[in-house]
Amino acid sequence: MEIKRSARACAAATFWNSVEVHSHKNRRCQPPFSVSIRQIFSAFATLILAGLVIVLGPSEARAASYGPFALTAGKSVTDGKLTLAMQADSNLVIYLSGVGAVWSTGTAGSRNCNSGCVAQFQSDGNLVLYQNSSPYWASGTGGNAGAILNLQGAWPFITITSGSRMMWNGPSGLIPDMTPPRRMGQNPNFVITPGKGPSHFPAKADVLSQHLVFAEIHPWEGTTQTDGFWSRWNETGHNPGIFDVVSLYWPKYGPYSMNNCGYIKHIGDDLKAAGVDVAAIDWLNFYPGEEGRVEAILQCINMPVVVMVDAEPAWTKSTWNDIINRLNIAVAWYARRTDLFPNYDRDPKTGSPLVIVWDPGSVGTAAQWASQIRWYKANIPEHPIFVAGLTNATGIPNFTKTALFDGYLAENGAAAQSQQIKNLNWVLSELGTAGRGEFLISNSIPTFEAAASCAGNYPVLARTMASFDQSWGGTIKAVWSGHKVQSAYVSYHNDGEDIGIEPVSYYSPLRGAGYASCNGKLGPGYLNYGSLSGTDYLVRNRYWVGQFKSTR
Repeated sequence: MEIKRSARACAAATFWNSVEVHSHKNRRCQPPFSVSIRQIFSAFATLILAGLVIVLGPSEARAASYGPFALTAGKSVTDGKLTLAMQADSNLVIYLSGVGAVWSTGTAGSRNCNSGCVAQFQSDGNLVLYQNSSPYWASGTGGNAGAILNLQGAWPFITITSGSRMMWNGPSGLIPDMTPPRRMGQNPNFVITPGKGPSHFPAKADVLSQHLVFAEIHPWEGTTQTDGFWSRWNETGHNPGIFDVVSLYWPKYGPYSMNNCGYIKHIGDDLKAAGVDVAAIDWLNFYPGEEGRVEAILQCINMPVVVMVDAEPAWTKSTWNDIINRLNIAVAWYARRTDLFPNYDRDPKTGSPLVIVWDPGSVGTAAQWASQIRWYKANIPEHPIFVAGLTNATGIPNFTKTALFDGYLAENGAAAQSQQIKNLNWVLSELGTAGRGEFLISNSIPTFEAAASCAGNYPVLARTMASFDQSWGGTIKAVWSGHKVQSAYVSYHNDGEDIGIEPVSYYSPLRGAGYASCNGKLGPGYLNYGSLSGTDYLVRNRYWVGQFKSTR
């Protein structure tokens, strides 16, 4: 199966009819700047620090290796290059000389460690953080007596091995939460009980009272450690076991699970740092365990969040009934149960929750959608705001109006900025003519790169900050008869499509021996992961958010 948004990119390109394609050849054949970094550590004999005793295991040329040990809060061990520190803020951190922090358990601030906190590598092979003998983080590697903890100056920085077996590596298990989110267990076929909605369909569209910036996040990713199986990362012939994942960029903390409450909170921190107002969960309903991960995000993310019900039947085989079933859950369960999902975003002026439907025209006619939305408006007291994300044949503003959606999420493609402005102005004019005052959300992305998802032809669109800037610029400058883009939309994740503002690792592994991504389609030029500039897209996005809001 080809990964879905690659086709979205093609559809957007057809719709806008003006796409710039850049060669990736030179950049892809160059290794990322950090790939060659290898810090060689000599083995310690026995270190005795104040409050710290470390018993060393067998030494390795590539790493410092340790048997059981304990580090109390405020204590650390270092060889001058690499430092493992149990901090008073309850976080266990690895620092690399000249670089700074390169790994952590992600537990900063989760406990009061003025007293009683300790990081303990136990004789059973489990690395555990305790506060007053109560565990609050663990590597999950117990039951492996004689295991060794290894520290090294390149990714993955920290591993636990038993003989020749790799039991755990830190980045793939970053921030595991000891208390997973509750599962609601709702009946997916429940029927909405009519409420006290308006007796007449509103003559005007329900609109947002604020100018917002949304960021799409994916509930698709799963890992063997958290979920018991790989999801998304291993698609189309990729093998995470040899550091080969479905992405052209190695995530900052390695492959992760969206069932991991701690990591979800980390994403919320990233998005807030990037100036994003609302996270939008792309519920595709294709990956195993996906609905559970949707609920994990809704419960764990530390910022406002909405749900996007994603159709795209060419990939997911979604039907009208499947889409309406998911929409019922989103509208009547997630958006209404404030006791269970308090972070679901509701307009501060009207209290209306927002729900996005991607590609509604692929599963139903405009008349079907108009009837369904009329029913929701009449029976849901909170009066939901419905936004249609549309591409290709259904990607015309007239569908939004005829189907009675309140807003239109337009994918702006990768055209030159002048063309993007022209396209958006046309959409604004269509929405502003004989409509109900529907609003426009414009999607600003750094451009699609379909190689890792094994879709399309090569070379792929080359990702540059300039393309990100021109897309944001088009969103900001578009105006027709005083009407402007109401809100903006970016993507967070890089998996498969590589279009997100997600931070990437400064220290990326090489895809390992036996690499055959895309079932052999990708050659040796893709052994190296791309070298974006760490968190630069978060910083740049925050700049554009400021520009966008200052011009509304």
